[in-house]
Amino acid sequence: MRWSALGFVAMGVAACATSAEFPPDDDGGTMMAPDTGVMGCTKCGTSGCFDLKTDNSNCGKCGVACPMSATCVQGSCQCPAGQTRCGNTCVDTKTDTTNCGKCGTICGNDAGPVPGGGMWGCSMGSCAITCPAPKSLCSDTCVDTKTDSNNCGMCDNACAMTESCLQGMCCTTGQVICNNACTDTQTDPMNCGMCGKQCGGNTPGCSNGMCAAFVDHGPMHTFTNLTTDHYITQGGCSVNGNDATDADYFCKHFYGNNCSVLAGYKKHTTPNATYGKMHKNGGCTSNGNNIPNTTCDQGPCKIGNWSEITQGLNNLICRCL
Repeated sequence: MRWSALGFVAMGVAACATSAEFPPDDDGGTMMAPDTGVMGCTKCGTSGCFDLKTDNSNCGKCGVACPMSATCVQGSCQCPAGQTRCGNTCVDTKTDTTNCGKCGTICGNDAGPVPGGGMWGCSMGSCAITCPAPKSLCSDTCVDTKTDSNNCGMCDNACAMTESCLQGMCCTTGQVICNNACTDTQTDPMNCGMCGKQCGGNTPGCSNGMCAAFVDHGPMHTFTNLTTDHYITQGGCSVNGNDATDADYFCKHFYGNNCSVLAGYKKHTTPNATYGKMHKNGGCTSNGNNIPNTTCDQGPCKIGNWSEITQGLNNLICRCL
């Protein structure tokens, strides 16, 4: 049978030839005759005639569909700029949690739930845990560094056993935050009973949260940014082996000659080796920081947290007039 382009134009026909008239091509369809005027058109079954270089449902071959958002370019499915084809999907491997960095990398696969409510995510092609506000990631756990005693203020900053984490600061248990600092409103004359209440005049001291003519210090004592309730009295750290003498020595040398010790102090052993401890200078260890404006025997009174279990006194309260 002879074909005539003029005959097709006269009939208004611009359709594909049938498979009976033209043999199948390598793309699985039937190429249309060149003189039909529809170049590159391939009949795919009964679906119609398609350009396999540009058709998203028959890209390169009949029946080959491009992924959603992809475009058929020169017979090949092309994902949008910044995306990669993984299987039959176009994804951004910088952010996709099931194809993070490369196809098939699943973030958090078999890792289980993240403690503290965190979620696995993909950021810049790397798997990472994201935490809900206001939490932060510390050692694969989401924590609130304003209240977490093991990560207070920052990761791995652990508070002592006698401290709590308040607004990201390790404060002695029972203290509160006033003006971004830890304080005991029971004894602080600048924050007596509540933050901002100052004592003065005939009652310059603060006792049990009320302004008074005296000032109580203790049972927790803070010097050089270290806080403890332990005063060493073992061996040469004792004045004469008598608890009453040692307690009185502590108040007068650490706080002043106008101070005396209140009843209620008791024997104490540090619960761990790095527990804070205070001691006099002469006859005792040289470990610890010098406390300014104090004198204990031949030098300044001391406070430190070096590694050693020691015996001494705690619950020492010094009342100063």
